[in-house]
Amino acid sequence: MRNGADVAKRCVCVEITRQRAAIEGIDPEQAEVLRAHYPRLVEVLDLEAALLPIEAKTLEAELGDVPRWDSLVGSTSLQCAVLLWALGRVDRLPTVASVDDGSFLDDLGRWSFLGIADIDVLKASIETAELRDGREMRKAFEAAERSLSDASRLMHKGIAKVEKLTAGGEAERSDLIAFSVIAGLAWVLDRERSDY
Repeated sequence: MRNGADVAKRCVCVEITRQRAAIEGIDPEQAEVLRAHYPRLVEVLDLEAALLPIEAKTLEAELGDVPRWDSLVGSTSLQCAVLLWALGRVDRLPTVASVDDGSFLDDLGRWSFLGIADIDVLKASIETAELRDGREMRKAFEAAERSLSDASRLMHKGIAKVEKLTAGGEAERSDLIAFSVIAGLAWVLDRERSDY
């Protein structure tokens, strides 16, 4: 299992990527000021090693060059929620109900690391972060696996293609959330893809 500081660093990288994608939808002047801020934040917080190449590319992209930014905001929001739960910063994993009513976004806004304005306090929060009990995370991982629909199980095992799933219904959204939980907790628990 990974340690709390590593999970917190990943969480902050995902949060920064989420915020960078979201500025595609705001006033271009304000967005440009924010766009220049994100790579510096990664450097100040010493997150380069935790940043995935696709995230680095997103942070460096010019305004208007982030394809499907609205989907990226959604997927990174789910990733953040899972990592914040693993760190014990939020009480629940995302569900269809909490996505539909927006309460999971309220949790993100309230408990995200980037809500900490003081850089020194933020660094200390990252370095001293602790994880939930491993048993609790394994139970949540297993519950997410059990919740997948039959079609998604086949896709998860590489037998079916993503295009075969119809998007939009509650079952499909539930599967999307379950995949986010599985992927996030698999990373936290340091499980290889062949393990699940």
